Amino acid sequence: MMPQYSGLAPSKYICPLGVLDDDGIARFAGTGFGIQRRGVVLTASHVVANATSPDEIILGIGEGRLLRAHHIERHPETDLAALFIDSDRAPSCFSLGEPPEEWGDFPLGTEISSYGFPYRDESNGRKTLEPRLMRGHIQRHFRHVSHRSRRHFHAIELSFPISLGQSGSPVFLDHAVRSAIAVVTDNFDSSRVLEVEEEYKQDGGREVHKTSRIVSFGIGAVLWRHTDWLAAL
Repeated sequence: MMPQYSGLAPSKYICPLGVLDDDGIARFAGTGFGIQRRGVVLTASHVVANATSPDEIILGIGEGRLLRAHHIERHPETDLAALFIDSDRAPSCFSLGEPPEEWGDFPLGTEISSYGFPYRDESNGRKTLEPRLMRGHIQRHFRHVSHRSRRHFHAIELSFPISLGQSGSPVFLDHAVRSAIAVVTDNFDSSRVLEVEEEYKQDGGREVHKTSRIVSFGIGAVLWRHTDWLAAL
């Protein structure tokens, strides 16, 4: 049974995605979620980039059930794609979360979460899905240049990193968990952290050792900037 979060049952709204390879095996690629109306599943466009036709895209809708997409619409500028599937069996839908009228964007510090299907590699070479809920806040608005999709789009920087397989996950508001405000698309190496160690020798000399690590944060392509595209789906 999938976990519940503030009244949201992720298995009803969010699903793993795979793309069929040449051997007819669905290789897990990312995450998708219902949006706007039944039968439309939103994801990051790069998640399904290897699919040459919509019916190569497989959606897991719980309890071992699989669906194939029958149509796909890609946003011309942003790393977003909408998959169309059998509406009778489709996931339930998030509504579109929009900023308060007095704000152009959601304020920095707005509490948000994301739920998706990252995977881990097993010793036998197989990949195991590990549903994961990430919680944090919006810490930056910026114009993101995606080297993966070669697209520029308005994005929010999340206060947590994203694991492989979580691309396409919804970013939703903690105070309105059925409102999706963004789609997870990538990680961004935001800053370098230096760690310094000092070591004193017996003769009074001193050695200083420095190491550094990159801090990565998740990136979400905002949805409220693309209401016309979503409404036309």
